[in-house]
Amino acid sequence: MDTQRQKFEREYRVGKLLEKGGFGTIFWGLRIQDELSVAIKHVPKEKINHWITYEGERVPMEVCALRKVSKIPGCITILDHFVCNDCVIIVMEKPDPVMDLFDYIDEQRTLNETLAREFFIQILETSLQCYTAGIIHRDIKDENILVNLKSHSLKLIDFRTATFLKDDMYYEFSGTRICAPPEWIRLGCYHGKRANVWCLGVLLYVMLCGEWPFKKDEEIICAGLDLCPRLTNECRDLLKKCLSVHPAERPTIEDILKHPWITEQKEPPTGDAPVCRPCIMCKRSAELK
Repeated sequence: MDTQRQKFEREYRVGKLLEKGGFGTIFWGLRIQDELSVAIKHVPKEKINHWITYEGERVPMEVCALRKVSKIPGCITILDHFVCNDCVIIVMEKPDPVMDLFDYIDEQRTLNETLAREFFIQILETSLQCYTAGIIHRDIKDENILVNLKSHSLKLIDFRTATFLKDDMYYEFSGTRICAPPEWIRLGCYHGKRANVWCLGVLLYVMLCGEWPFKKDEEIICAGLDLCPRLTNECRDLLKKCLSVHPAERPTIEDILKHPWITEQKEPPTGDAPVCRPCIMCKRSAELK
C-alpha cells in the first residue's frame, strides 16, 4: 500500500498539465485545505540519481536543496513532498502572474541594460543567499527563472542539479551543456563558485543579446566574445570578466556587485530604444565592412 500517495491524494487535487520533460511532469493543482494554487511536480524514481538523508528521511537532493533555500525570497518555495513507491511528488508555490525568463526575453527580443541590470542584481543576490544556505544551483539560465509580470521580481526554480556548496573541485557536471565553463570541457573539473560566475555571465549575455554567447564546445573553450556595439563599455567589461576563459580571472559575486555597471544608476529609457535582434545583425554588418 502506497501510504504516501494516499496522503498526497487526501491533501491535494491535481489539475491541468503545465510542463512535461525528461525530468518528470509538472501539474497545476490545489491544496484542498485552503484551495491554494500550487505546482505539483512528479519525478519518477528512476530519474533521480542523487539521494540524501535529510532530517532523518531519505529524499532526493532536489528536495533537500529546496528545503534549505526555502526562506530565500528569490527561490521558489517548497510546500510539501511525498516519497511514493514509484515517484517523488514535490509541491511548490505557484506565483502568478509569471512567465519564465526565456519566454520573457523572446517576447521582448532583448532587454535594455537598465532592466537587465535590475534582473541580474536579483539573481546575484539570490545566488549569494544560496551560498549562505550551503547550496549551489549549478543550472542558472533563463528557463529556470520566473519573472513576476507585475513587480519584476524573480524566482529561481528547478533545483534538480543543485548540490551542497564546497571549496573543493567538482568532478561531475550537472547542468546545461551550453552553459558549461571551459575548464569543465577541457579538464573535467571545476570550482563551484567560479563556474557559477561563468553561468551568470552567459545569462547576462542572453538577456542583453537575445542569443547564447557560445554554442559549441570549441567556442566555449576559446571564449571569444563577439559583443554587440550598442552595449556600454562598462557592460562589455563586466561580460568579458565573467566570461574569462581562466577561472581565476573571473570576479566573485561580491566583486560583481561592486562593478561600475552594477553600481551606476541610470534613468529608465524613454520611448522605443533601437533593438538589436539578437546581435546577429551587428555581426553581419561587421562582416560586410
